[in-house]
Amino acid sequence: MECAVYRVPMRHPGDAAGIVELIESGGLVPSEIVAILGKTEGNGCVNDFTRAYAVSALSTALAPRLGIAADDVPARVAMVMSGGTEGGLSPHFLVFAVGGRGTPVPGAKRLALGTARTRRFKPEEIGRVAQAEATAGACARRSPPPRSKTTATSIGSRSNVRC
Repeated sequence: MECAVYRVPMRHPGDAAGIVELIESGGLVPSEIVAILGKTEGNGCVNDFTRAYAVSALSTALAPRLGIAADDVPARVAMVMSGGTEGGLSPHFLVFAVGGRGTPVPGAKRLALGTARTRRFKPEEIGRVAQAEATAGACARRSPPPRSKTTATSIGSRSNVRC
Protein backbone atom coordinates (compact mmCIF):
# COMPACT_ATOMS: atom_id res chain seq x y z
CA MET A 1 0.00 0.00 0.00
CA GLU A 2 1.29 3.43 -0.90
CA CYS A 3 0.32 6.80 0.53
CA ALA A 4 0.86 9.86 -1.65
CA VAL A 5 0.51 13.52 -0.72
CA TYR A 6 0.12 16.19 -3.39
CA ARG A 7 0.39 19.93 -2.75
CA VAL A 8 -1.86 21.65 -5.27
CA PRO A 9 -2.02 25.45 -5.54
CA MET A 10 -5.34 27.27 -5.89
CA ARG A 11 -5.98 30.68 -7.41
CA HIS A 12 -9.15 31.22 -5.35
CA PRO A 13 -11.30 29.12 -2.98
CA GLY A 14 -13.39 27.69 -5.83
CA ASP A 15 -10.37 26.65 -7.88
CA ALA A 16 -10.21 22.85 -8.09
CA ALA A 17 -8.54 22.98 -11.53
CA GLY A 18 -5.16 21.82 -10.22
CA ILE A 19 -6.67 18.66 -8.74
CA VAL A 20 -8.70 18.01 -11.90
CA GLU A 21 -5.55 18.45 -14.01
CA LEU A 22 -3.66 16.01 -11.77
CA ILE A 23 -6.45 13.45 -12.21
CA GLU A 24 -6.73 13.94 -15.97
CA SER A 25 -2.96 13.60 -16.43
CA GLY A 26 -3.09 10.21 -14.71
CA GLY A 27 -1.03 11.36 -11.74
CA LEU A 28 -3.90 10.86 -9.28
CA VAL A 29 -6.64 8.22 -9.24
CA PRO A 30 -9.88 9.77 -7.87
CA SER A 31 -10.97 6.60 -6.05
CA GLU A 32 -7.68 6.63 -4.10
CA ILE A 33 -8.29 10.10 -2.58
CA VAL A 34 -9.04 9.75 1.13
CA ALA A 35 -8.62 13.33 2.37
CA ILE A 36 -8.07 16.89 1.22
CA LEU A 37 -6.80 19.60 3.54
CA GLY A 38 -6.99 23.15 2.27
CA LYS A 39 -5.74 26.58 3.24
CA THR A 40 -7.99 29.20 1.66
CA GLU A 41 -7.52 32.92 1.29
CA GLY A 42 -10.38 33.86 3.66
CA ASN A 43 -9.95 35.63 6.97
CA GLY A 44 -10.31 32.48 9.08
CA CYS A 45 -13.05 33.97 11.26
CA VAL A 46 -16.59 32.72 11.85
CA ASN A 47 -17.88 34.70 8.84
CA ASP A 48 -15.30 33.16 6.47
CA PHE A 49 -17.32 31.66 3.59
CA THR A 50 -14.24 30.45 1.70
CA ARG A 51 -14.00 27.13 3.54
CA ALA A 52 -17.50 25.98 2.57
CA TYR A 53 -16.98 27.39 -0.94
CA ALA A 54 -13.81 25.30 -1.37
CA VAL A 55 -15.56 22.12 -0.16
CA SER A 56 -18.44 22.81 -2.56
CA ALA A 57 -16.06 23.35 -5.50
CA LEU A 58 -14.13 20.17 -4.68
CA SER A 59 -17.34 18.17 -4.32
CA THR A 60 -18.58 19.41 -7.70
CA ALA A 61 -15.25 18.61 -9.38
CA LEU A 62 -14.80 15.16 -7.82
CA ALA A 63 -18.40 13.86 -8.02
CA PRO A 64 -18.38 12.81 -11.70
CA ARG A 65 -14.90 11.33 -11.34
CA LEU A 66 -16.02 9.24 -8.35
CA GLY A 67 -19.38 8.34 -9.91
CA ILE A 68 -21.40 9.80 -7.02
CA ALA A 69 -23.50 12.90 -6.35
CA ALA A 70 -21.69 16.08 -5.25
CA ASP A 71 -23.56 15.97 -1.92
CA ASP A 72 -22.07 12.51 -1.24
CA VAL A 73 -18.43 13.48 -1.82
CA PRO A 74 -17.77 14.81 1.73
CA ALA A 75 -18.91 11.44 3.12
CA ARG A 76 -16.41 9.67 0.83
CA VAL A 77 -13.47 12.10 1.06
CA ALA A 78 -12.59 13.78 4.35
CA MET A 79 -12.21 17.50 3.66
CA VAL A 80 -10.89 20.06 6.14
CA MET A 81 -10.46 23.68 5.11
CA SER A 82 -8.73 26.43 7.03
CA GLY A 83 -9.13 30.08 6.07
CA GLY A 84 -6.84 32.95 6.83
CA THR A 85 -3.85 33.07 4.50
CA GLU A 86 -4.09 36.89 4.29
CA GLY A 87 -0.81 37.28 2.42
CA GLY A 88 1.18 35.07 4.79
CA LEU A 89 0.67 31.79 2.94
CA SER A 90 -0.22 30.68 -0.55
CA PRO A 91 -3.71 29.16 -0.76
CA HIS A 92 -3.38 25.45 -1.53
CA PHE A 93 -4.80 21.96 -1.13
CA LEU A 94 -3.01 18.93 0.29
CA VAL A 95 -4.48 15.83 -1.33
CA PHE A 96 -3.90 12.52 0.47
CA ALA A 97 -4.32 9.34 -1.59
CA VAL A 98 -3.86 5.69 -0.74
CA GLY A 99 -3.33 3.08 -3.43
CA GLY A 100 -2.24 -0.49 -3.98
CA ARG A 101 0.93 0.49 -5.82
CA GLY A 102 4.39 0.09 -4.42
CA THR A 103 6.21 -2.51 -2.42
CA PRO A 104 7.13 -1.77 1.20
CA VAL A 105 10.84 -1.27 1.67
CA PRO A 106 12.14 -2.90 4.87
CA GLY A 107 13.31 -0.26 7.35
CA ALA A 108 11.95 2.67 5.30
CA LYS A 109 10.06 5.51 6.96
CA ARG A 110 6.29 5.27 6.65
CA LEU A 111 3.26 7.51 6.88
CA ALA A 112 0.11 6.23 8.54
CA LEU A 113 -3.11 7.72 7.23
CA GLY A 114 -6.59 7.33 8.63
CA THR A 115 -9.85 9.23 8.56
CA ALA A 116 -12.77 9.41 10.97
CA ARG A 117 -16.15 11.09 11.08
CA THR A 118 -17.92 12.92 13.85
CA ARG A 119 -21.58 13.67 14.32
CA ARG A 120 -23.20 16.65 12.62
CA PHE A 121 -23.01 19.72 14.83
CA LYS A 122 -26.06 21.84 15.59
CA PRO A 123 -25.78 25.45 14.35
CA GLU A 124 -25.71 26.72 17.93
CA GLU A 125 -22.66 24.53 18.65
CA ILE A 126 -20.62 26.27 15.96
CA GLY A 127 -19.12 29.72 16.19
CA ARG A 128 -18.46 32.32 18.80
CA VAL A 129 -20.57 30.88 21.64
CA ALA A 130 -18.88 27.46 21.47
CA GLN A 131 -15.47 29.13 21.11
CA ALA A 132 -16.11 31.39 24.09
CA GLU A 133 -17.22 28.46 26.25
CA ALA A 134 -14.21 26.38 25.22
CA THR A 135 -11.82 29.26 25.89
CA ALA A 136 -13.41 29.97 29.28
CA GLY A 137 -13.08 26.29 30.22
CA ALA A 138 -9.46 26.18 29.07
CA CYS A 139 -8.65 29.34 31.01
CA ALA A 140 -10.26 27.95 34.16
CA ARG A 141 -8.19 24.76 33.85
CA ARG A 142 -4.96 26.66 33.18
CA SER A 143 -5.20 29.44 35.73
CA PRO A 144 -1.79 29.86 37.37
CA PRO A 145 -1.53 29.69 41.16
CA PRO A 146 -1.55 33.05 42.94
CA ARG A 147 1.91 34.64 43.02
CA SER A 148 3.56 35.29 46.32
CA LYS A 149 5.53 38.51 46.84
CA THR A 150 8.47 36.54 48.15
CA THR A 151 8.46 33.56 45.75
CA ALA A 152 9.41 33.68 42.08
CA THR A 153 7.20 31.57 39.81
CA SER A 154 8.44 30.15 36.53
CA ILE A 155 6.11 30.58 33.58
CA GLY A 156 6.78 27.19 31.97
CA SER A 157 5.06 26.20 28.73
CA ARG A 158 1.77 27.81 27.83
CA SER A 159 -0.94 26.88 25.38
CA ASN A 160 -2.13 29.29 22.73
CA VAL A 161 -5.37 29.94 24.62
CA ARG A 162 -5.74 33.61 25.47
CA CYS A 163 -7.13 34.18 28.94
